[in-house]
Amino acid sequence: MSRHAEILATAAKLFSEQGYHGTTVRNLADALHVQSGSLYAHISSKQDLLWRIVQEVDHLIIACVEAVSLELSAEEQVRQLVRNHLALIEEARPYLAVYLRDWKLLSPERKEQSRTARRVYTDRLQQVIEAGVAQGVFWVEDARLATVFIITTVNMTFQWFHSEGPLSLEELSEQYIIYILRALGSVGEMADRYKDLIQSAKHML
Repeated sequence: MSRHAEILATAAKLFSEQGYHGTTVRNLADALHVQSGSLYAHISSKQDLLWRIVQEVDHLIIACVEAVSLELSAEEQVRQLVRNHLALIEEARPYLAVYLRDWKLLSPERKEQSRTARRVYTDRLQQVIEAGVAQGVFWVEDARLATVFIITTVNMTFQWFHSEGPLSLEELSEQYIIYILRALGSVGEMADRYKDLIQSAKHML
């Protein structure tokens, strides 16, 4: 790990545990076992560290979106976007915690730069939902609201989900995908549910 990456990872860990305002440059220096002054050879300020963390997450989010092919069905695109989103939260938890909690502390100019990256995800998900509605695959009245609902729901898993808990990441992903597709009124998901109900009924006869 490069020195830059080590500083960033340590800052993300401290910010996520103690909060941005609760972490000082001295705290960071102590965690890295260096003098506070030597850190300024790598960073210009604590705000600069926060910005670098946000930029790192923005890049990861864009990569998660671009990894999902536009050639897939609307339902499969939703599946993969949700799965990639959850995997990112688990794999980069300290970064995501800082990103979601402390993004608002950036300067107005930097917040606007980050919004551009965020829109890559929100716009793509909304477009997929709108396409699914147009194709009769999904049944929602407001695609934008559905998009906000999905992203907010998935984002909040950073507050409680841990892979060493009762659910694995794969199990969580499958359950969330089912709930989200049901919320979208997915024709395929509803058909699968009814098929299971019919099979259960047959076994009871």
